[in-house]
Amino acid sequence: MINKENNTQLINDVVETNNSLLYNIKQIALLELLYKNIEVKFSIEKNKKMLKELGKEEKAIYRVHNKIDDKVKNINHGFSNNLNNEESLKKLRQETYRLLNGIYGYMTEISYCNEISSDILDKMKQAPPYEANLERFYKDIRNFLLKDKSKYNEKIIELIKIIPIRISKYKYYDILRSTIKNTLKDVNKEKVDIIIKRFKGIFNGTLEKDYGQMYDKYFIEAQKYRRFVYKNASFDNIKKVYNKTKNNINEIQSVIEIVRGSGLIVNRLLIISMINELDCKCQFEEFVDESLKEYRKLLNEKNLDSILSYYEKELHSYNFNLSKLSEKYFSKYNNITNEKRKGNLEAKYVLTNNALIYLNDYYLENYKLLQFDEKDNQDINHLEQAIENLIKYIDRNIKSMSNLQRKVRMKRLLTLQEKPFDMEDFILYLKNSVEYLDKKERLATLNRVAGIMNKYKGN
Repeated sequence: MINKENNTQLINDVVETNNSLLYNIKQIALLELLYKNIEVKFSIEKNKKMLKELGKEEKAIYRVHNKIDDKVKNINHGFSNNLNNEESLKKLRQETYRLLNGIYGYMTEISYCNEISSDILDKMKQAPPYEANLERFYKDIRNFLLKDKSKYNEKIIELIKIIPIRISKYKYYDILRSTIKNTLKDVNKEKVDIIIKRFKGIFNGTLEKDYGQMYDKYFIEAQKYRRFVYKNASFDNIKKVYNKTKNNINEIQSVIEIVRGSGLIVNRLLIISMINELDCKCQFEEFVDESLKEYRKLLNEKNLDSILSYYEKELHSYNFNLSKLSEKYFSKYNNITNEKRKGNLEAKYVLTNNALIYLNDYYLENYKLLQFDEKDNQDINHLEQAIENLIKYIDRNIKSMSNLQRKVRMKRLLTLQEKPFDMEDFILYLKNSVEYLDKKERLATLNRVAGIMNKYKGN
């Protein structure tokens, strides 16, 4: 009898906590979509001239923004008159996904050209007239990595970025196999596929689905600099490549911020829409009215930083509550022993998980929204097969690449891994990279490493 009473009390606690959590998620979603909409407006205004050069994509970006802005302005009425129903919001999210996904390939390819030109410029600069003490250098690196072990991986990644890569492709593939497997061993199949797809896109942006089909301006720029011949090129010409690609990267980043910001607003509208279907709207409508009143005032503000500062303060307590309520809810839910009664709560359990997934879907990496999967669908065989598929993909691609293009891509993928080297393996990697360089390139590399080390001393 006591157990039954305890179980009833536990279920009541779960229901009450879940209601509070869902309401809290809606509050966060609303405040975030309001400030993100202001952020997107500011960014569009700031980049008007650049957006005009995008042709049909400019129209698509404005069309998406205007639809979203209309939904935000009418948010309280939108959920009752079908303006913000789930289907229309999902279609709008897919529009933003395509606009976002269509530009990534150019960012990838242009950034590689920028990195190559930057490396070559460093090598072409006059090296200081001194001999490097390599043993002292390795000792300093070891001490640097051992100091503040919480930043070990962060430091390793920064060093990999600036050290010329010198490693056999078989050793490289072994590192990828072990690090990716270790990182993704507890991840479900759907997420594994998304991450492996991301790695492929990062390695070769030209194979992205819409490469060459959208954003003509950046397609032309990417192709031009991919074909640039660095051998025998003058310092001034390489400097022009560096400056032009840097400018392209800044422009593309602005487009990404606008489109991704739009997608994040849609995600938050979706969260509110789907929670409203299972949750009372009355109390929330009052919160919306108050928030919209403040939002309309802030629209007249000229200082974006002060607007974001206001929302940051507003969100602080809601985010703190989110953490506490989530922990309490999932802990209590998992303690319910009566499977039948637990099953009655499953719809809201799935809803809560999906809402949290959408809230954290920052990169909009999938055409369809990820759905919570109770079974979590982990499969080590699927993971191993996906990794081998990635390695075969890399191997096929590098055969048609120049040495410069191959090395810069292999290095980039290595920097995306979680702890690709332990200490001794990294020192060996470093020695192989540094000791085969000519004097000028070696000193340039050591100076860049010293710059990284000095940066951490200052923190």
